[in-house]
Amino acid sequence: IAPRLNATGRVSQALDAVRLVCTKRLDKALELAQKLAQVNRSRQKLLEEQLEHARALVRPQVKTERIFIVQHASYHQGIIGLIAGKLTEEFYRPSIVLSINQDVAKASARSIPGFDVIGAIREAQELVIEAGGHPMAAGFSIATDKIEALTQKLRAIAAEKIDELMLTPKLMIEAEVKPEDV
Repeated sequence: IAPRLNATGRVSQALDAVRLVCTKRLDKALELAQKLAQVNRSRQKLLEEQLEHARALVRPQVKTERIFIVQHASYHQGIIGLIAGKLTEEFYRPSIVLSINQDVAKASARSIPGFDVIGAIREAQELVIEAGGHPMAAGFSIATDKIEALTQKLRAIAAEKIDELMLTPKLMIEAEVKPEDV
């Protein structure tokens, strides 16, 4: 149920999720659960469409860029973090996805171990309106006319701070387990 509760806050009315968990009426709960399931399916479809668009933008950059920065007016603000996360996971590069809305864009960033994405954004703080996050994930707002300058600055920071070894995915193993122990 968690993805359905989450989806409604991303692309619809979060109040429906609250109503679902608060109702004592079975008929109302079933109606709201169906509504949330439909919203989640819509969110999944939207994510796949917009993720494929973003993939098409970053594929040519895989060999040349150490950070991906993609933008489009069609990117839904509620799922840009999901898109950034999937790009980072798939291509193992820090990724920033911007949803353009007239004069201001909202952005979501995801990183890889060793690259402090919020630190990089704060190095360019004169270009952003507001920013917050932690080393592995961040969000910010920016005037659309400053996106190109920010892109150049973040690419320069990434080129300086991300080496080839950092771009190699690592498998974290916490314990070795023998089949008979399972």
